[in-house]
Amino acid sequence: MFDSSDPFDEPQVRLGMAYAASGSRAEAIAAYYRALHDNADSFGAHFLLGVAAVEDAQWEEAFRHFVAAIDRAPAHAEPYNNLGVVYFHQGDLPSARTCFERALSVRPRFADAVTNLGIYYLASGRAVEARTCFERAVALSARSASAYNNLGVSLFRAGQFDDATACFERSIALDAQLAAPLRNLAHIYLCKGQDAEAQSCYGRSAVVRRRAAYRLDPFDVLLPMAERLGAAPEDDAYEPDEEVVVYELDESDLDPEL
Repeated sequence: MFDSSDPFDEPQVRLGMAYAASGSRAEAIAAYYRALHDNADSFGAHFLLGVAAVEDAQWEEAFRHFVAAIDRAPAHAEPYNNLGVVYFHQGDLPSARTCFERALSVRPRFADAVTNLGIYYLASGRAVEARTCFERAVALSARSASAYNNLGVSLFRAGQFDDATACFERSIALDAQLAAPLRNLAHIYLCKGQDAEAQSCYGRSAVVRRRAAYRLDPFDVLLPMAERLGAAPEDDAYEPDEEVVVYELDESDLDPEL
């Protein structure tokens, strides 16, 4: 059992995190493996190797490391949340839900797990529960652009287009570099026949995407929801936010009679 007030307080783990922060990903992963060589029970090494595996879509490897992290430190919420992400990508939605709920039982105000549970509900066609989760995520992270974006998606699906618009606009005001709410707002403008406004939003989102660098922080494993809800998106069909999950409307959400 891992026992430390700081689960990352090991020399090689710290070194790996420093490498990761500087963009030296290969060196970071090598340091995490050295940490495991020194201490097979290293929570931090297993956890961060799991995160690295998620970045590479190596789901079995991510599963192995997150389960090992949970075995060594079951009182930490983050590996439960991240294991839920792995299950979600593997198509095992019931197990994903169990992990997100377990993360919340350990840390009830864990905004990322609340958001991921909401996305589980959205993917399962349970719009009311999804909206409840996204409203709670906004309450927990009042300045989170992603939280407002996700709430806007659930409101759009409920037919509350004005409220959805307000959420997307709030998201953009909080983080002008987040592409998802710009694209979602463009969808709404298209529904309303406001082509010029839609084109402006799409153009702004494209600039943001070109400038953005994908980054995954240690506790922020992301769900690219466009893949899970249907169809094969284009390469730029979503842009993950580094804080929490970002979900975008797809073309099937457009209502031409709006």
